[in-house]
Amino acid sequence: MDPHHDIQRAVYDTVHQYPAGVARLAEQMGRSAAVMYAKASGGGRNEMTVADLDALISITGDSRVLEVLAARHGLALRPAELHEPGCPLTAAADLAVQVGRVATEIVDALKDGRITPAESGAIQLILDELVASAHAARNATQPTQPTPAPALRSVRAGEAR
Repeated sequence: MDPHHDIQRAVYDTVHQYPAGVARLAEQMGRSAAVMYAKASGGGRNEMTVADLDALISITGDSRVLEVLAARHGLALRPAELHEPGCPLTAAADLAVQVGRVATEIVDALKDGRITPAESGAIQLILDELVASAHAARNATQPTQPTPAPALRSVRAGEAR
């Protein structure tokens, strides 16, 4: 099936399943009902813009268009409010995302049988993010403890250090 069709289907379903109705949704988006029906059906000059999609998601609270778009690009969405920053589960999920990004970048780079300097640089940037995510995961799973003060010892005059 055409991936564009999946996105358009998600737009159509979001618009037509809005509980207050298409006309009310159109009004909230500053559009006529006829334009909203046309945008939901796609095609021609009435396709949804990014601003339209943003408003659609904001008003309806329905993120299926984003989910379909993300899936089309091999990504998955997770709600931001699912876990607090510093939560071990969030840190582990972020780490898994970074591992996936590294693997994807390497596979894409190797499609032509070699890794160019630009591709190597892009991989290095993602690896740096992976290391940062690993540190965040470690920090999220370790209780915060005060760093002990260094031990002091007396040094007598003339004594080697």
